[in-house]
Amino acid sequence: YRSHRVIATQGNRTAIDLSVAGCFIGQSGCASGDVPVRLKVVAERRIESVALLRDGKAVRTFAPGGNQLDARFVDPQPESGEHVYYVRVKLAGDPSFNAPDGVTDPERVFFSDDRSRYPHNFARAEGPFAWSTPIWLKTD
Repeated sequence: YRSHRVIATQGNRTAIDLSVAGCFIGQSGCASGDVPVRLKVVAERRIESVALLRDGKAVRTFAPGGNQLDARFVDPQPESGEHVYYVRVKLAGDPSFNAPDGVTDPERVFFSDDRSRYPHNFARAEGPFAWSTPIWLKTD
């Protein structure tokens, strides 16, 4: 926790192993040119999508179809400067269970409000999303 190495989930059991330019989640580093990425995800149910995000935008997206992903690839020459990399995982399941009645969106994370079917935190324990702690990378 003190090293900022945390995997956030909505109650699902998902493991994320991310390395960008040799840096593990929660670490900072430097790179020049192409940035090597190693990504492994293991979940207890089918994975619909895995996205590697740089500065909040998807660099690479996978749809493994099973409950595991093991990938190695390169983020080709990102602009020089400081970047933040992290992973967002979407497992099989409907994320809109906590949305107001009649509202569905397969990608949005719904937070409870007074109009929700479950206006408390209890229902969120079965959500389909998981995220990694960021990796901070400075590129030349």
